[in-house]
Amino acid sequence: MIEIIIIITLGKSISRMAKAKGLSSGKYVTIMVLLWFGLEITGIVIGTIAFGEGLAAYPLGLLGAAIGATLGYQIAKNAQARQTVTDDILDANIV
Repeated sequence: MIEIIIIITLGKSISRMAKAKGLSSGKYVTIMVLLWFGLEITGIVIGTIAFGEGLAAYPLGLLGAAIGATLGYQIAKNAQARQTVTDDILDANIV
């Protein structure tokens, strides 16, 4: 349950960040969600291989989810803001 709340909260934060930069918010939220679940599953698989079936694999799944969420957030945070034609004209210093 807490994972769902974190995904929604983080998704809203990434959405606001992307919109402020003039970027597609859905793209960056999707990247975060795919990284979250992809690395969570990867962590569980690695934990199952290393420790066998059971609850011992779950912490590696949580670690994978945390890494995926962090990577998704950092990708959105470091994305370049969209350049507009007006910005290009103002940056050109044409008199």
